[in-house]
Amino acid sequence: MVFLPVLVNNPSQPEAGVRGEFVYQRKGKGEEWTPIRSETLASLKKGEGATHAVKSGHRHVYLFVTKGDVTVNDAKLSAGDQARVQDETTLEIAANNDAELILLDLP
Repeated sequence: MVFLPVLVNNPSQPEAGVRGEFVYQRKGKGEEWTPIRSETLASLKKGEGATHAVKSGHRHVYLFVTKGDVTVNDAKLSAGDQARVQDETTLEIAANNDAELILLDLP
């Protein structure tokens, strides 16, 4: 597991100018590690996961699973399933097997 920090402007608390996310990866025997910065949420290998921070305010997040199986905040989704998410601050996404996703975060 790796923490990926991002510097942010926080005028109300200048000492708290970092936000980030934890990322974890797995690889199968004989597979190569993929550089973390090149990973996208569109494709996850079995055992990989991602955290999507939902922007504050009245937002709607739509997640479509086009291949494989994932678990999103304890809900299991399979190919062809979709999740319509409201009132969540983060989405914890874990691939139960190789998966492809489409995620829309809309106002």
